[in-house]
This record gives sequence, structure tokens and C-alpha cells, in this order.
Amino acid sequence: TGVFTHIPEFKQALAISLKLRDRLQAAGVKVVMIRTTDDVNIANSRRATIGNEAHAALTIRVHCDSSADQGVKGTSTPYPSGNAWCTPIEPASKRAAQLVQTATTKVAGSADRGLHPRSDMTGFNWSKVPTIIVECGFMSNPAEDNILPTPAYQDKLAAGMSAGVLAFLGR
Repeated sequence: TGVFTHIPEFKQALAISLKLRDRLQAAGVKVVMIRTTDDVNIANSRRATIGNEAHAALTIRVHCDSSADQGVKGTSTPYPSGNAWCTPIEPASKRAAQLVQTATTKVAGSADRGLHPRSDMTGFNWSKVPTIIVECGFMSNPAEDNILPTPAYQDKLAAGMSAGVLAFLGR
């Protein structure tokens, strides 16, 4: 929950995700959403399976971050790396992470916290298709928490992510 707005992370992530979906669909990309409402409770392993069953070119999960240090800010992109389950999708996931991270921070003007290889996430370890998470900003940072729910900033985040996804897809 945001330190300033008190808006739950799942609401922020969904609002941004819906804007991302709309941009990608407008560009002709087939999008499969895990959820389109707030009342969904799906295990991360099932989320990965949905991407696998859709034969997704890329699964992108949208989140907001938090830290005990309220001064921490910026956007980061974790991707699967570091274990046998991730090995087959690691190169494509890392490429997608770099393209999406670069485009998102450029368009949104957010601090670039870089890529984060992860081997400990169920959603990554169950995935058979390239997958990334975009951490859009820190809800624990008052300034970022204040801007994350604004339509203008959400549009910038969605535009950046969309540009990165389209580059990854070669469009």
C-alpha cells in the first residue's frame, strides 16, 4: 500500500497493465491478460502456466516496489536467471528486460535501477516462455507514490513498456 496515497499495489499494477494492454492491442499485438479486475487470486505458478499455454512471445508482469528506505526510487526489471529451470528462457528474457527497462525509464523519466536476475521466483521458474517483471516505482517513496496513480504517469509507463515490448517483438 502506498505510503502517501494508501492505494494498494494490486490496484496500481492493474491500472498500468490495462493501459499497456490497450497500447499493445492498438499496435496489433494479441494480448492475454491474467486479470482485468481486482477480485482475482491466482498462484504465480498458474500465471506462468497461462503464459505457457498461450505460447506467449513474452509474459510481462507489472508491479510496484517498496523499500524500508523511503528515499529509494526508480524503475527496475527482474528477469529469470541462475537455475536450470530458467536457462532455456534466460537469454530472451534478459533481452526483453533490457529493451523494456530502457524504453520505460526513457519515456517515463524514472530513475533507472537496472535489470535484476532472479532465480527464486515461482512465476519465472514455472515459465517456458520469456518473462519479465517491471517494477514501475516505489510506493514507499512519497514522491513516486504520489505520481504512480496519475493517468498521465501511468500513460508514460505504459508507453515505455509498449515501446520495449514492440522492439522485442521486432515491430
